[in-house]
Amino acid sequence: MIAGNGLSMKQSNPLARVEKARRALAAAKHFDEVKDVIDQASAVLVYVKQAKLGLEMQNDAAEIKLRAERRAGEMLAGAAIHGGDRKSTCRDGNLKLSEIGINGQQSSRWQRMASLSATAFDLHLDAVRDAGKELTTASVLRLAVAPKDESEEREWTVLALVTQMRRYAERIGLRWPENKMKDFAELLRGLAAEADDGSLLARFQDDDGSG
Repeated sequence: MIAGNGLSMKQSNPLARVEKARRALAAAKHFDEVKDVIDQASAVLVYVKQAKLGLEMQNDAAEIKLRAERRAGEMLAGAAIHGGDRKSTCRDGNLKLSEIGINGQQSSRWQRMASLSATAFDLHLDAVRDAGKELTTASVLRLAVAPKDESEEREWTVLALVTQMRRYAERIGLRWPENKMKDFAELLRGLAAEADDGSLLARFQDDDGSG
């Protein structure tokens, strides 16, 4: 695979290319710049998979790709898709999909990703990585499908909260006084039991005023 400067992907260092793509996305103001990041991250992702460089590096590349796709979706959602110039910011310009190098399916998928709140999107990325799984566009799109009812939305919120609680517990455990570790463990076991028998969700519903 050839990098943009004529070097092979191996010679140009995939990790360095991921960091370059991350910086480019942060600085991007126009749709074509964001699309370039998607293309760059996609190329690195393919190479990392083929070279079997490990899940962490694969997910580093995938995360940049997903963030760029979501950013592209935000830009497309604020644009009039029918004509205009390639340099449009996609916020106040007119666009034609063929002119910006994408098709209708990409436009639809990226806008669905953009419909997710930044918090839900970030929590999903964290949860997938913490579980040691592969970040994919498909998993984000599944999350972006509107919930069937409020209970599904609430269950996702509780799941996200528990994921965050686990991460905080791990950090707290490293600093917790040695003579208090037993009490800390009992507290965590109590919360786990409530989550298992459904009382934690019931308490959440009561506190939310929707029980």
